[in-house]
Amino acid sequence: MTIERYITTMISVAVLALGMSGAKSFGQSQEPLDRDFLQEIPMLSHISTDHTGIEQRHHHNTLRSSAIVVEPQVMSQLGDMDGRVLEVRLFDDVQFRLSFDRRENFGENRFTWVGRHGESSADWYVLSVVEDTMTATFWTADGKIYEILPLEGNVYVAQEVEGEAFLPCANCAGAAENKVVGCCDGCGANETRGEYTARSQQDDGSVIDVMIVYTPAAQNAAGGQNAIQSLAQSAISSTNNVYANSQIDTRLELVYLGLVNYQESGSISTDLSRLRGTSDGFMDEVHGIRNDVNADLVALLSVANDFCGVAYLMTNLSTGFASNAFSVTAYQCAVSNLTFAHELGHNMGCAHDRNNAGTALFPYSYGHRWTTTGGQLRRSVMAYAPGSRRPFFSNPNVIDGGAPTGVPNSEDNARSINEAAFTIAN
Repeated sequence: MTIERYITTMISVAVLALGMSGAKSFGQSQEPLDRDFLQEIPMLSHISTDHTGIEQRHHHNTLRSSAIVVEPQVMSQLGDMDGRVLEVRLFDDVQFRLSFDRRENFGENRFTWVGRHGESSADWYVLSVVEDTMTATFWTADGKIYEILPLEGNVYVAQEVEGEAFLPCANCAGAAENKVVGCCDGCGANETRGEYTARSQQDDGSVIDVMIVYTPAAQNAAGGQNAIQSLAQSAISSTNNVYANSQIDTRLELVYLGLVNYQESGSISTDLSRLRGTSDGFMDEVHGIRNDVNADLVALLSVANDFCGVAYLMTNLSTGFASNAFSVTAYQCAVSNLTFAHELGHNMGCAHDRNNAGTALFPYSYGHRWTTTGGQLRRSVMAYAPGSRRPFFSNPNVIDGGAPTGVPNSEDNARSINEAAFTIAN
């Protein structure tokens, strides 16, 4: 096969199939659709193989990519997909059939779909739309990750990324002497830093309000305002899906999303410290907005080439931790690597797996690795590599691949979050 032919086969034609059967709830498999009732509409179409700029969306762990087109008439239909099925072909050997199980709304012409594309709970996706821009991420049961990211106009990039090649979280990496600013051992009851104003009425913990800001560098790298906001929506929705999978009762609600005029320092830990500071001249306006919208947690999306994310770790359960409830996540890791969920997990008291963690909120607030009955090594959202990251916080009562995803009274971040949610929300 010539190189030209190889590239051509990568830039494939995909089909949107809208099935008219009833919608299934999340976690249920769909019955085969009668193709006589399918209406097929072109979704992704072939464009020139010499299209410039594809590499602009490449990550350091991109395995392959192709340029595709999403037609405007298809974008207009994505808001009403109840009871329908979307068939997407990203490469010659990669085709998904998406069930539209749950929609989360973020405003007019702003929404996210979450659902399954296979029989396993690990075969899932999140597809987010902001105005005329879409992003999508697909995870497979065998540990593969695929993305659709905007390039320009209705031209998008489909790419496969290597999950285990993502950069790590900067929090408490390795031994105690390697801890960085993001490891805030002891933050909580005695913490007085900051000017966060508590809300007048207590929340019940079922909803945690999140404020997301992003840097100009992240906006440009992601493909523009709509693109970075689409990824932010996906970060919220993918985290909520992980909570549902893990028997975590609380859900995230996005209460603010906007640009912050900040030039990244080149150090994600420095950026985190500056985000938390209230009068250091860096991103100080964030704190006033936070008070206005009553956000429980504040997250910054950046480019961050040194780590995928960093956050302050709550080790004492107290509403006083609110002045430290900040995180920074690299936009390119936020969804596909579930780093956004991971960093917010630190704010909620969750630590890494025991080999890569120090003090946590509770004795059981740790991530977990497990081996499936088929011999595959997997890990929870909070655990470090090795292993394929799965959409679960550690929970001994949740099974994946024939094995529990946690250990009773030892590695159970789901229990930890459930018990801390009321305090975090207040």
